[in-house]
Amino acid sequence: MADFKLAIPIIKRSEGGLSKNTSDSASNYPVPDGSGYHTNKGITWLTFTSMAKKVGYVATPKLFYEMPESIWQAITKIGYWDTIQGDKIRSQSVATILVDWNFGSGNWAVKNLQSVLNTKFNYKLLVDGDLGLMTLKATNSVDQKSLTNWLYQARLAFIDKISKNGNNAKFKSGWLDDAKYTYDMAIKYLPAAAGGLLALATGVFF
Repeated sequence: MADFKLAIPIIKRSEGGLSKNTSDSASNYPVPDGSGYHTNKGITWLTFTSMAKKVGYVATPKLFYEMPESIWQAITKIGYWDTIQGDKIRSQSVATILVDWNFGSGNWAVKNLQSVLNTKFNYKLLVDGDLGLMTLKATNSVDQKSLTNWLYQARLAFIDKISKNGNNAKFKSGWLDDAKYTYDMAIKYLPAAAGGLLALATGVFF
């Protein structure tokens, strides 16, 4: 089964420190101290406050700015890994792409997984963004190399679609870089990594 610890450095790689970028929708919910900061290490102030009770801390601006590793990992595990049932996904490659996508885009990651399973593997899942028993069973039943490749393609298409919004266009290059890096790391967990690269190059998925 997939291991959360292996995904940590991949998620972290694309996340910087404190941000007050007003183009980010997270700027609608900044730290209430007048600083304008709203995100730290990829965790928004809104998420930080909403996860406080579940993780077991008091959400203060000071703690948000410090963002201890233990709290960052707990938020990421409970809020993004557990919501995709990462511990029950048999493929590290699939779980890696899903959790990184979920961290950045919320349940759009699972919605796209469900769409891929429906269109490429002939399932009839409800596309609701909830990785429940049926979606988990389908995820673990199909060829993991093919699913990894199709998920990557779906993520590229998703980035292209949301980047057509004027406010998002400036982030497209960074999002594509993150998706490519995550994919490159994910395929290392496949039995035959070279096959994944060949499939993308030729357009043949197997």
